[in-house]
Amino acid sequence: MKKLLLILLLLVCSVQAQFTCFAYPTLNEFFCNNIVSSDGAFTVLQTDTLSSPVLSKGQIGYDSTNRTVSIGMGGPGVVLQSGQELYSPLVYNNLTTTINNCTPVYAQPPVGINLTIDTASADSFSTSAQILGFTTHDCLPGEKCFVTRYGYVQNCNTNGLQAGRPLWLDTSGVFTQSQPLYPLSRIFLGSVITEDVTDGIIFVDIERLTRNDIAKSYSFTSTGIIAGTYWTSGYYDFATTSTTRTNAATTINYGIASKIRGAHVAIVPSGAGSVDAGQVGLRVLGVMDYEDGTIQQAGQYDTITTDITTLSVDNYYETPAKFSGEVTFELYVHSGSPASYSLTFNYGFAKYDDFQDRDYTITGFECTFQGNAASILDIALFKHSATGWTYAAS
Repeated sequence: MKKLLLILLLLVCSVQAQFTCFAYPTLNEFFCNNIVSSDGAFTVLQTDTLSSPVLSKGQIGYDSTNRTVSIGMGGPGVVLQSGQELYSPLVYNNLTTTINNCTPVYAQPPVGINLTIDTASADSFSTSAQILGFTTHDCLPGEKCFVTRYGYVQNCNTNGLQAGRPLWLDTSGVFTQSQPLYPLSRIFLGSVITEDVTDGIIFVDIERLTRNDIAKSYSFTSTGIIAGTYWTSGYYDFATTSTTRTNAATTINYGIASKIRGAHVAIVPSGAGSVDAGQVGLRVLGVMDYEDGTIQQAGQYDTITTDITTLSVDNYYETPAKFSGEVTFELYVHSGSPASYSLTFNYGFAKYDDFQDRDYTITGFECTFQGNAASILDIALFKHSATGWTYAAS
């Protein structure tokens, strides 16, 4: 009787141009609003759009949460969200251990037509260059598995990670939010969507970022010292005493007009500034140097802080922009109507090589010099840092 009923339902489908829902509960299946052309072929297959059904292998349904058609892929809980996810070709775990869900993996030589996989690692080119993506379920030894190259992987351990921040490949199949330092490879994995011990979600978007090997040379130059030849690729040029700026004397100048610097303007305060009302900031006026090819511009402002009361003793602060020549430090009213305000600070220029504000790693030095038996070669490398500074009145 059940088989006869199913046959009758199918016969009705073949002769109607359109039909509404016919349910067959014992088979847990239904047919809804299927539009059929004159030759009996489907032109539109309308699924239920009000719910997100649990899909088994080979089943198709509408995912109302992600607003897409989903396909049951047959793995343990693996569902492909059409148009929003991309899987690699089917892979094979040829190891003797399970590769857990949400593990970055890379491709190894195939077994038959299936690639084999192992946990990706940023500590060598071979284990990072052929990264495929994240496993989207626990991949048992001797089983074929799905790997997500683009889209969401769920039920991950993202404990301690911050949502929205980039994710990088670390070593031994681990991911991190700390950008890998040389000599580790830089493999961008995507970002964290939600943070949780068991229900974390990761957005996968794999990209390998290369490091360019470059050489940079400097000319040795005399700085007027009687004995020896000195070279600097950077310097700190600060006034010998601190200054106190107030509402009665808001500005102070520093530097030499027309001297080329390309340096940040910096301060080290004696502590937080004081303001009786409103908000007061500290800014710098001068000739700004641009790194995009724009000609120098005089009379340009850049802000060190918009609120002097937030500054701290022994902390270093600098302008994002670079300046040449003489600059003017100025307390200015950011908001409100303050009548009395004050800030005490060391001030000057900080010049250091930042490779145009790019991430870089120094891997070696080469220096050739000429001298006699009494010559002493002395090369020092200083790393510029915003930490370790001490305010001094003089």
